[in-house]
Amino acid sequence: MSRAFTKEPDADAPIELPERPIGSERNIVTMRGLQLIEAALAESRAALSNAQSQNDKMEIAKAMRDIEYWAARHASAELVEPNPETDKIRFGTRFTVQDENDRKKSYCIVGVDEAEPSEGYLSYISPLAQKLIGKRAGDFVETENAELLIVKVEIC
Repeated sequence: MSRAFTKEPDADAPIELPERPIGSERNIVTMRGLQLIEAALAESRAALSNAQSQNDKMEIAKAMRDIEYWAARHASAELVEPNPETDKIRFGTRFTVQDENDRKKSYCIVGVDEAEPSEGYLSYISPLAQKLIGKRAGDFVETENAELLIVKVEIC
C-alpha cells in the first residue's frame, strides 16, 4: 500500500485515555473519605498544571482523566455521620475481631474510595463488611478462613 493512503498521527491532537470506571453503588463517605477525595482532586489539578507547563501530553491526559473522576466522586459524595450511640457494626464504625488464636484486628467500615484493607479500612460493599454489618460485640461470624468473635464496636 502506498504511504499516500496512511494517516500520520497529528502531533498536536490531544491524547484520549479511557475513563476511570465509577461503580453504580452509592458514594457514601465518612468525613475522612470526603477529605481524601478533595485532596485527590487538588492533587490532580496540580498535576495538570505541572503537565501543562511541561507540555507533556500524556500527563495532561492522565491528569484530566483523574480530575473528571475525582470531580464526579466529589459531586456524588454523600457524607454520612456515624451514630455515636451505636452498638451495631455499620458504616462509620470501627470493630475489633478476635480469631481462634486470640489475634485481634480492627477495621473501620468506610466508602469505596477510602478503603485500604491493609490499613484497617474496609469498603462497605466488601464481602467481610457485608457479613459484619448489623452484628454486635459478642457475636460470632464465619469467614472463609476463620470464625471471628466481635469484641468491640465503636465510632471510627
